[in-house]
Amino acid sequence: MTLAFDPATRLSAPEVFRARNGLPDQIGVHTAKLDWYVRLQPAPSHGTPLGTSMHTVATSWRAFVPPAAGEDGLPDWVYAPLMRWTCEWATGQDGELAICDAIIKNLPKSGLRYGVWGVPDVREMLLQQNQGAMCGVWYQAFQQMAHCQGVFVYRRRFLVDLRPMPGGEEYWCAIVICDGGLNQPVPTHGPADFNDNHSGFPIPAGTTVPLVTVNEPRYRFWCIPPLFYYDGHCINFLVYSGSLYLFDACFGLGPIQVNAPLPPNNLNVAQGGADLAPLRAAYLDSAIDYMLGTIRNGQQMLVARYPNLNGMTVPTADIPEVVNGNPGLTFRWGN
Repeated sequence: MTLAFDPATRLSAPEVFRARNGLPDQIGVHTAKLDWYVRLQPAPSHGTPLGTSMHTVATSWRAFVPPAAGEDGLPDWVYAPLMRWTCEWATGQDGELAICDAIIKNLPKSGLRYGVWGVPDVREMLLQQNQGAMCGVWYQAFQQMAHCQGVFVYRRRFLVDLRPMPGGEEYWCAIVICDGGLNQPVPTHGPADFNDNHSGFPIPAGTTVPLVTVNEPRYRFWCIPPLFYYDGHCINFLVYSGSLYLFDACFGLGPIQVNAPLPPNNLNVAQGGADLAPLRAAYLDSAIDYMLGTIRNGQQMLVARYPNLNGMTVPTADIPEVVNGNPGLTFRWGN
């Protein structure tokens, strides 16, 4: 090729290189070496060596795919670290489920962490090594990682649905998680007192059950009327071969098959009871350690109020599908 250099910038116009051999037709990260020579005009028949440069070439599975109808769009570009990581982690994989499985299993290698507050988006999360974010950024990051490989995954957030109950009780005021999350040894919320009920729920009227009071760091995500109504947790879903698979990048969980339809993107309707049962069995009852509420224990009302009045914590798995004729647990779903 012939290059002409701008005397002001000392740069040439961009040039398109075509490789002698085709790139591998699979996911992977490859190294290319370029030997550089210069030949001035008029020139001898051979060039003068300038040096050698090494380059990394990432090959993805497929071109970008558009989002499903009614879902938020994705850019027609990707962040370089996400492309490099996913091409390395999913090398040789073929198929949406296998690719997402490889990504979720290798997330710890990114060095990024869950539980880092104040990070607004994926770009900011990537700017500093060993940083990270909360779930509202992580489910975007996982979606963009799959997007690098031409795979579309859904974003969903399930949000606490506080319901006043007879007698002044409230089901539920917050979700409580004891695991520190991705690359995080313990939760980044400071320690607080929790009153754990491992004696069964609901508590029969007039009955007092023993509670275990512990002081330790746990994540709490509240519903706080009227300041804001909903907080919760953010996850991803893949629809593959007619089945639904859940991925929780914040805690490195998945793929988890859920025998239910994709949760709706509709914050106006709470989902609970039988509609929530398949997701509870597959994920919620184990991933969400406790639900926190204002609950009566005998003559004492344990009141839950943001930020540090923790009421009673009940293991999510101990909450029946139906309590006194109402769904025992409800969430609101959005994207």
